[in-house]
Amino acid sequence: MKTRSDMCESMTCCHKLYSNVVSRKLMFLHKILSLDVHSTTRNIFVKRFILYTSDKTVMLGFIPDICKIICIYGLQKFINNVLICPTSLPSQLEWKRRVKDLVLTNEQYSWSDRIINDVDFHMFRTLQLSITPAVVSKIFDKTCTNA
Repeated sequence: MKTRSDMCESMTCCHKLYSNVVSRKLMFLHKILSLDVHSTTRNIFVKRFILYTSDKTVMLGFIPDICKIICIYGLQKFINNVLICPTSLPSQLEWKRRVKDLVLTNEQYSWSDRIINDVDFHMFRTLQLSITPAVVSKIFDKTCTNA
């Protein structure tokens, strides 16, 4: 759901709840894919993932969610490579960095697209040109840390 208040999140250094959920799901995906190739959990995931992606079997839960996220963030080829060659999976730190960059880039693109295309934000554009913390937020942070 989009509201007017969601556009001000950037001014207070907040990110959308959805972005945090996506990050956590992608980190969980890394945890599953980093399991041993003979692990039951990993094999069940791979089997259900392939089943879902090959013929769009009706499923609920993590598999359809992660497939949607993989498509949104353009990770299809990467995930396919990891499924074929498990040793190509990056370390947890590298994956976390990559996820953070992907989510932040997507969030910035969505914010910019909305602020440019929605006429209600004409005045807001003059005050907040990018998705960065506002001066008021920076001052408030300094005040809170010094108290």
